[in-house]
Amino acid sequence: MKTVQVFVRPPVQKKYNHTKENHGSEQMNLVVAKGYLKKQMENEAVRSYVAWHAIEILVQFELELNAVSMEELWSAPKATAQA
Repeated sequence: MKTVQVFVRPPVQKKYNHTKENHGSEQMNLVVAKGYLKKQMENEAVRSYVAWHAIEILVQFELELNAVSMEELWSAPKATAQA
C-alpha cells in the first residue's frame, strides 16, 4: 500500500501567496487611481465643487496627492549637510 502525503497550507501562507501574486496589479490600480484623482483636482470647477460641498474630502484628496511613495523617497536626491 502506497501512502500519499498531502500538504495543507496554513491560512497565513495562503494569504501571503495571494498578496504576493496580486501586489503588482493592485499597485498599478493605485497608480492609475492617483493619476486620475490628480487630473480631476487640477480642474478648477471640480476642485471648487468638492471644496464647497465636501471640504473634508478635499483635504483627504490633497493628503493623498501630496503623499510621497517609498520609490520617490528612495530616488530623491540626498540632502548633504554643509558646515
